[in-house]
Amino acid sequence: MLAYILWGDRLGDVKSEWNRVSDSLFGNVRSMGFSHARTGNVAFDDWREAEFARIEEERRKLDEARDEFDRAGQAFSEYE
Repeated sequence: MLAYILWGDRLGDVKSEWNRVSDSLFGNVRSMGFSHARTGNVAFDDWREAEFARIEEERRKLDEARDEFDRAGQAFSEYE
């Protein structure tokens, strides 16, 4: 975070490219809909599915927060 604050204006293109590449890589994995085989332990399988859903929701929130942060950084750099 500190590096971004100090040198973020110099890293804009690199950061944008890294975000785009990582989103496409991990987005492909998420979109494939990998699901784990049922173990036979219904309680565990239900818990695991709920955790995967929770983690996916957290990922969505983090993606939204990152996008908002990027927009704020761009707006801030326009005032410098």
